[in-house]
Amino acid sequence: MRHHLLDLEQSFKEALSDLSITKNHALYIDGIDYRPEQINYREYIECIKGLGEAVWQLNTDFFSGIRDSKGRIKICLLVRPDVLNSLNLYNSNSRIQDNSILLDWSTTDDEHKDAKIYELCDKFLSSQQNSKRLTGASWEHYFNTPKEPSKVFKHLIKTTFHKPRDFLTFVKIARDLEINNGKGSNDTFSENIISAPQLSKKFSEYLLGEVRNYAAFYMTQEDFTKYIKFFQFLDGKQRFSAAQFSAAFKAFKEWAGGEDFNAPMYLKDEETLLQLFYDVNVIGYREITELGNNFFHWAYRERTLNNIAPRVKFGAELFLNPGIAKALDVGSQLKAIDQKSDRAPFQGRRKKHRNYHGKGSPQKSK
Repeated sequence: MRHHLLDLEQSFKEALSDLSITKNHALYIDGIDYRPEQINYREYIECIKGLGEAVWQLNTDFFSGIRDSKGRIKICLLVRPDVLNSLNLYNSNSRIQDNSILLDWSTTDDEHKDAKIYELCDKFLSSQQNSKRLTGASWEHYFNTPKEPSKVFKHLIKTTFHKPRDFLTFVKIARDLEINNGKGSNDTFSENIISAPQLSKKFSEYLLGEVRNYAAFYMTQEDFTKYIKFFQFLDGKQRFSAAQFSAAFKAFKEWAGGEDFNAPMYLKDEETLLQLFYDVNVIGYREITELGNNFFHWAYRERTLNNIAPRVKFGAELFLNPGIAKALDVGSQLKAIDQKSDRAPFQGRRKKHRNYHGKGSPQKSK
């Protein structure tokens, strides 16, 4: 088998060496961070680790040595930072520093109008207009809140993972809701759109779905459903201390003892489970300086090329992502958990813009 593979590799390299291209070409490989459930996590890690090493060898040793070709070939892996970190590649730190680009869309309330995510969202809405407009004009027109400028965008900063898909999905859900409410002929959204219960519920379910997809690399869907039952044991709290988290973990682990987990490693201790929820951006933490300044920490904000796997601070004040809280039915005091049951007792006017109904409606971005 090894002999045949070497022959195949040699034939493949000879074919590439014979290419004479006039322009540079980049081959992007996507979908690496999707792990089919039928493939064991460790086995899959070894597979994509081999892929990563092969790409590195081709880019650094083989493609650079091809003669008589003006153009060059480069292979680029499109992979999540946490997955790349899991591969534990040889000399990974320098490889990441010198050969990677980290897409960071995060911003803050004070800086949001200078952020790329704001520019992207505005272009999404302005692309249907007949004339070119200043950045922000279209977004602020459609989501016009005179009493609280940028109210909607600041709300999304606090409730999303700062991915373009999050913002554009919000626009789509809001548009559908307005049309269903008979406001499709309007050219602005309702000022109180972010307070609409239907929108909050649908958008929260979307965000939880994003978390589920993110976690699918590490665990099955069944395991994910079991792990998020943990939040039932926080008794409806959205902000909690490390001690309260530990108490909830103790009760959760007692319940989990009667369940089968394919990925039981997160039941090791409370800090391991907390790190999981921090990694998938369900839980963040706050630090207060001596001067009284608040610093809110989320994994997607803390991640850099120098800190590709940020760690949660266990002793700080912890809080649940407000965008996901509704999908978890968190926010009100819940009845006590029945330890004998695995069921969860959840009861407890400017220049005229085209309108967003029909031909001029915002379209889904690819």
